[in-house]
Amino acid sequence: MSFNEYLKENLNTDFPPLYHGSSSGVIENGNFKTKDVYLTTDIEEAEQFAAGKHRLQNLKTKYIFTILARRGKIFDGSEEVEKIIFEEHDDFDDIDDLMEWARGKGYSYVTFSHPSMVNDGEFEVITSLNPNRDLDIFDVEKI
Repeated sequence: MSFNEYLKENLNTDFPPLYHGSSSGVIENGNFKTKDVYLTTDIEEAEQFAAGKHRLQNLKTKYIFTILARRGKIFDGSEEVEKIIFEEHDDFDDIDDLMEWARGKGYSYVTFSHPSMVNDGEFEVITSLNPNRDLDIFDVEKI
């Protein structure tokens, strides 16, 4: 099967290839080690996460994963995440609570806006709630 045939058959039509930046191996024996994987369509944002910039670090070992996401039910969590951040949400104490709720409702992905680490704007985060089921790693690059 060609790459284009694979994309046509398996790629979630709402997402182009996605990127995940990490300073450590999020993969062990071919599986994701975490139950949620945070992704973006912007490789520059992923590079900042790989470097640890979101934690005010500058890490030396950095990986960029190019990910293909299978079709799945998507929940726009932007409003909920904003309420969680400002401690105004009645149902969720933190983002993990939101992800558990969405997973329990059968969602595959939760999307929300996040402040950019590249410019003054925002970018969309796509969170895979079942990464070992829904994501395929197309490429891993050490940067």
